[in-house]
Amino acid sequence: MAVLLGAVLVASFQGRIGTASAEPLVIYEVVVDGAVVAYVEDPDEIRRAVAALEERETLARRMPVRVTSRVEGRPLQVTADQRPRLSDGTVLEDELAQAVRLAATAFAIVVDGEPVVALRSEADARAAVERVQELYREQLEAGEFRAPDGTRIDESVQIQTVEILENIRYEAVDADTADIKDVDQAVAVLMRGTDRVVAHTVQSGESLWVIARNHGMSVEDLEKANPQVTDPKRLQPGDQLNLIVPDPYVSLRSVEVRTYQRPIPFATRVEYDPGMYPWEEYVKEPGRQGRRAVVERVERLNGEIVSVEVLSDELISEPTVQVVVKGSKEVEGIGSGIFRWPLNIPGQVTTRFGYSRWRGRNHDGIDIAAPKGTPVYAVDNGYVSFTGWKNGLGNTVIVDHGGGRQTVYGHLSSINVKKGDQVTKTTVLGGVGSTGFSTGNHLHFEVHVNGRAVDPMPYFQ
Repeated sequence: MAVLLGAVLVASFQGRIGTASAEPLVIYEVVVDGAVVAYVEDPDEIRRAVAALEERETLARRMPVRVTSRVEGRPLQVTADQRPRLSDGTVLEDELAQAVRLAATAFAIVVDGEPVVALRSEADARAAVERVQELYREQLEAGEFRAPDGTRIDESVQIQTVEILENIRYEAVDADTADIKDVDQAVAVLMRGTDRVVAHTVQSGESLWVIARNHGMSVEDLEKANPQVTDPKRLQPGDQLNLIVPDPYVSLRSVEVRTYQRPIPFATRVEYDPGMYPWEEYVKEPGRQGRRAVVERVERLNGEIVSVEVLSDELISEPTVQVVVKGSKEVEGIGSGIFRWPLNIPGQVTTRFGYSRWRGRNHDGIDIAAPKGTPVYAVDNGYVSFTGWKNGLGNTVIVDHGGGRQTVYGHLSSINVKKGDQVTKTTVLGGVGSTGFSTGNHLHFEVHVNGRAVDPMPYFQ
């Protein structure tokens, strides 16, 4: 009996142990906006943690902060061996800080009815708008924007007004603390705005790097916006590109008064001396520029000039005429009249004399393609009557062969002679190049007889 009783007592004791370990316990899930983020033993711990978190964030941000997420304790029955890790105190605060939305009463800058950025206080919001105007004024004062065209001497600029065109107001709003900006961040938002896609037509001489630099973009961003450009080196004039450019929330209008002197160019009168050769000349009486005092009102929108109004334009001094003496002595026919080829290689005549359809006008010479630096020879004996830069032709040499004949050598990469030098058919005048208005290395060669351009090719027969 005793043994059975003992057996019954042991069995009864073991049953009670099993029942204790399986007895359910009640804990609480911490639920934030429907998601479980932690577990606690006492639901009051959730309330205390939320209050502590709000106090902590209020002190850190120097503005009243509140939790806007739905935070609740949901009872959960578990056994002792199933109970998860329980949170309390600062641990629970930190877990809530990662999960909840925090909000505060902030002040939004509202642009034309659209709230665009929120700040801690109305004073900060107003300071951000004022800073945008100050930065624009600083850019004007530093001369970062293009000045009106024309030569200007002793120019001074007085900025009269800088204003934002959009309607700006300030409104108290409830905002997530993550969205509340400081003054510098708000200025960046106002000036950067949103992205806008602008079409750009590639111009002659432009590369991706040039286009990106001119529009404040990186080459990488430009490539991302234009996946169709698989080989940037094959970019051609006329190709269309997409530019992702900032579209600021605010437009800045400014008015400035510019005071300066405008030079008046002097005229030149030429006198001829029969005792001097045509390539000889000197200044007998130097000219002097005149001056006008000009005051103008310039209106800009986002730095670009939209109007220029001349307020006054007064004469200060008249220009004086410059007198230049040039030689008119007739040059005897020192050349043979039979020309050598101007290069020491055949080259390729790419454009002939006469009407050029692609230019839409007459071509006064021939174009001979050749590598850069190829020596360019005088085609006949004569004297150098001009060396220097000519619009369109770039570096140019003109040789007078006498008898009313002159030859012109354009687009040179270098010039080896000077005005007045005597040359022969073995004289190197310079090297083939692509200076001036040119799309590649070549020699532009002209023949003039008594001041009129003629076809050079018969002279090489």
